Amino acid sequence: MRILLVDNSKEGNSFFTPILREELSKYGKVVSCTTKKEIVKVIGEQWDAVVLSGSSLNLSQPLCISAVSKDLMVLLQLSNVPILGVCFGMQLMALAYGGHVKRMDRFVSETRETKCDKIKNSILFGRFNACFSHGDAVTEVPPLFEAVAMNGDYIDAMESVRLLRFGVQFHPERSPSSP
Repeated sequence: MRILLVDNSKEGNSFFTPILREELSKYGKVVSCTTKKEIVKVIGEQWDAVVLSGSSLNLSQPLCISAVSKDLMVLLQLSNVPILGVCFGMQLMALAYGGHVKRMDRFVSETRETKCDKIKNSILFGRFNACFSHGDAVTEVPPLFEAVAMNGDYIDAMESVRLLRFGVQFHPERSPSSP
């Protein structure tokens, strides 16, 4: 399996992405790209899956387009490849397809039970403890997407099987027992 990892980490501030890269490598060959230039070089290759990583960037704050252009390129050009957005990656996916993201009242850093049981035939299904670390959250899924898990007014997981797009607000690369 060939997996493209779009690394959204701020330079010098990458905690979760190296863990994500290591976990993904258990399933196949991972190519990690941190810049648009790197994406341009590999976008025409065959990919079995793409993962848009988390980031300490916040969509509720002003961003330079270069911070998200590599993600948008992937979302637009790899329409037949399943893409998973993790945390910031999910938020960016939601915005790119017409959903809504907003700043939360407080930064969330917690482990809690997540219930992905809203849609029985969902790829994202089950109850489990998950690690959350974010200041923005998806509050409205885009057209063609369904909310798979909710936490009050915030969406913890979403999917569009039709578009092959999936998003989780939590960090699946981090176990609940991690420090």
